[in-house]
Amino acid sequence: MRGANLPWIVGLVAFPVVGLLFFFITGSILGAVGVGIVVAVVVGAATRLAVPVDSALDTYNVDARRRVAKVLQSTAAIQEMSGQVADPLARQALLDGCKRIPELIQSVQAHDPSGVASMAAKLNVTTSGIQMSLAQYLQIQNAPDLYTDSTGLLKTGQEGFQNFREFVVDTFRQLNDAEVINYKATLAALKPLEIQQMR
Repeated sequence: MRGANLPWIVGLVAFPVVGLLFFFITGSILGAVGVGIVVAVVVGAATRLAVPVDSALDTYNVDARRRVAKVLQSTAAIQEMSGQVADPLARQALLDGCKRIPELIQSVQAHDPSGVASMAAKLNVTTSGIQMSLAQYLQIQNAPDLYTDSTGLLKTGQEGFQNFREFVVDTFRQLNDAEVINYKATLAALKPLEIQQMR
């Protein structure tokens, strides 16, 4: 989106600069305004030709931000609902998983911006499912007599929430493992150079 606005920004900057310069030289206000407008349009058009807008990249960035916002919205809802969970293990698993999600997204944004949308889509499926499951879990917890084997259902929920935490941690671990591979490869590539310089 910033690339699309650049010609307008350059044109707006050129308008007062050229207009004031023309006014100081000629003393004509109307002439200064007219010349300023013409120059602003010409400079803006030239900037648009020189710096083409990557509409595909803009569309991707908008989509990525929308998906990330959706994940963070679901994560915030899970964190809020977690306060109603009586089982400490289930509650902690939910909070642990939710805590790591923003960190995971920030890590992807820092190391692989092109992977943000796909990561957010993957997380959105998980967080949306957990949010719905948690709502059902709370219904069972709050009215256990209305469900057959409510104890077993709550136990299954606890295990599912722990799996959610492990999923988030494992996804983070995979991302970090990929970074470690790059880290080792970079150091390995530098080693021969270091040996040559010492000779």
